[in-house]
Amino acid sequence: MNIPIKQEDLELLVQQQVQESLHLDYKRSEALSKAGQKEIPKDVSAFANSDGGVIIYGIEESGHLPVRIDGGIPNSAFTREWIEQTILSNISPRIEGIQIQQISLDMDIW
Repeated sequence: MNIPIKQEDLELLVQQQVQESLHLDYKRSEALSKAGQKEIPKDVSAFANSDGGVIIYGIEESGHLPVRIDGGIPNSAFTREWIEQTILSNISPRIEGIQIQQISLDMDIW
């Protein structure tokens, strides 16, 4: 699977109803909250302990199918560095090769 890098990539996943799998997981944006800080490393670790994959925060799902892009969160609230630090400080041994891609959303379309 190609890693989504722009809003159109996310929209395509929803339009084509790309189902969650062993290599793809959808999470709502709220999962990136401070309260979800313990879940992020668990999600990443689960993929690392299997065959790897892509976790997409910001897509609502139902029955393992994407429903919609949920609007995301402000980049200033949860930076790429914060997410990376949350992962690195809670997983041992360190997982190499983790990529974090923030995608800006055009909120005018919602």
